[in-house]
Amino acid sequence: MFVRHFAVAFAGKPAAPKLPLAALMLAAAFPDVLWIVFFTAGVEQVVIRPGLMVANSLDLVYIP
Repeated sequence: MFVRHFAVAFAGKPAAPKLPLAALMLAAAFPDVLWIVFFTAGVEQVVIRPGLMVANSLDLVYIP
């Protein structure tokens, strides 16, 4: 998941050459930070179910 977000940051660099790459990387990671905040606040509900998928055991129950 994180690799795809950072790939978008690298791909966006030619479109915005004056922006530092670090700013693009932070912008790409911002949705992940928001997800953690919403999960901690109880807005989104996630259940850990081992064996749900090969690489991820998070069952996203409620994500508005």
